[in-house]
Amino acid sequence: MDRVEMMRVFVRVVETGSFSEAARLDGVAQSTVSKKVAGLETHLGAELLDRSTNRTILTPDGQDFYISAKQVLNHLREAEERVALKQFAPSGNIRLSLSSGFGRLCVVPRLKEFLVRYPDLSIDLNVMSQLGANADHGADVEIRVGVAVAPETRGEFIGHTAPITVATRAYLALRGEPLRPSELAQHECIGWTVGGNPVAWDFQGPRGSVTVMPSGSLRTNDADCVRAAVLSDLGIGYGPQWLFAEEIASGEVRSLLADYATAKWPISAVCPKDRRVPSRVRVLIDFLSEAFSDGGDRAYRRVEQ
Repeated sequence: MDRVEMMRVFVRVVETGSFSEAARLDGVAQSTVSKKVAGLETHLGAELLDRSTNRTILTPDGQDFYISAKQVLNHLREAEERVALKQFAPSGNIRLSLSSGFGRLCVVPRLKEFLVRYPDLSIDLNVMSQLGANADHGADVEIRVGVAVAPETRGEFIGHTAPITVATRAYLALRGEPLRPSELAQHECIGWTVGGNPVAWDFQGPRGSVTVMPSGSLRTNDADCVRAAVLSDLGIGYGPQWLFAEEIASGEVRSLLADYATAKWPISAVCPKDRRVPSRVRVLIDFLSEAFSDGGDRAYRRVEQ
């Protein structure tokens, strides 16, 4: 018996709450549904449903298997859809929402390649003015860097970036260079905020993890403002490498605390949880995932490269 079909029928029984309703929706006899669930239990060697009452109740093994089966079926459906996408050219408009810094430096330079590949698509780009977990309900997809995903959305990991600690040579000439995270307390640090709350800087050093709450005269929720503040010699910044790639390459900005690693920030494509991802959006997510598959530390690149 087809194992995937048995899983599908089992999930349908759980979600409808009865064998009879699952049979009605599938247009088959109830005995057919019962046979497939029983066959699945025989294959697994475990009872998945408690049939001692009038209600359909999951056993502990059934609850565990239901979660896994649901994931398997979702992944299978999405894989089938991705293959099907290759059989036709998606069309329409995509409402894409992202932060200004990441959009300007990492996404917009790649859009020419995407739009050449999919000439029947167009993009409305919405730059988020606030860095936080709240969803942009008007967007088909949001790209979020290092920010929690709202409960009413679903996030798909498409890459990562590890933040670095930086300052201009001019600032360091005046204030000196910190050699360990604890020395940041003697410096002007440009802090991040999310939802109005300050964000700690996390490091992993030779003696374990270190968390620093930066102190300074300026805090912001915008990556471009962090970049501008660093380049204006206002203090030490903490953010993605791509935010300062050109200045690090030219020597204007230096990366600090080389002996201390930082935790990676996820890059996520976020969509409304209650909607099926349209094909036009799926191809964009897959394109960006491919672009950032080598790690967000190399997400920035010049268009001409």
